[in-house]
This record gives sequence, C-alpha cells and structure tokens, in this order.
Amino acid sequence: MRGSLRLVRLRALLERTLVSFRGEPLIVHGDLSPEDARLLREKLVARSADLLDAWSRIAKDQYDAGAGLKYNQHEGFGTAARHLLFDPLDPELDRLPAAFRKFRAQRSLRDVEASTGIWVRRADGTAAPEDEE
Repeated sequence: MRGSLRLVRLRALLERTLVSFRGEPLIVHGDLSPEDARLLREKLVARSADLLDAWSRIAKDQYDAGAGLKYNQHEGFGTAARHLLFDPLDPELDRLPAAFRKFRAQRSLRDVEASTGIWVRRADGTAAPEDEE
C-alpha cells in the first residue's frame, strides 16, 4: 500500500498514540480550569479519532475497489486513485460522500504565515529606488 492507504496498517499505532495523549497535560493559550482542560482534551481526542475513522473508511473503500488513494489531486498514482485532500470550495465535494468534506485544506500557508518584507535590489546588489520596484 502506498501513500494515503498506509493508514490502514498504521491505524493501531495512531490509536495507541491517541490513547496515551488522554493523560498528557494540555498546553493552550490562556488559563483553563482543570475541568475545561479535560473537556478540551477529550474533544481533541474525539475529533482526531473521528478523522482517523473517516480516513480509514475512505482508504478501505478505495482499496476494496482496487483503486488507490492519494493525498491531493496533483500526486501521481494513476487516474483510478481518488484524492483525500480537497480545496474548501471544490465542487467535486458535493458529489462525494460526506466523509470527504472532513478533509478540506488550503494548499498554501499564506493564511497563517507571518508577513515578510521584500527588498528589491539591482543585479549589482545595490538597492533599487522605489520607482523601479
């Protein structure tokens, strides 16, 4: 199994990791009471398990159909392989089972990366005047 289908084999390891996380302290921004931290940790573990369940079902369905599962539409693996990740507004999601809507993701980190200044220079290394930029 390649790519996204490997989850079928790795599922037990991922589940053990989730179970071990239940006892770990939750690090968050701000102050949470112990009860709120416990509830948030349970919600995080439940959401993670739900995503693993959906991914496993999709991978099994693709494997049973003799098709592959790739992470995104630009990855290889042939035309029969369905991709797991979709752009949030991809119209194909309307024609797929609801489980696929759990795997919407932007392809860029532009939304979360800090802004970076750009300094324009000439080929000789000197700064370009603003009107040349």
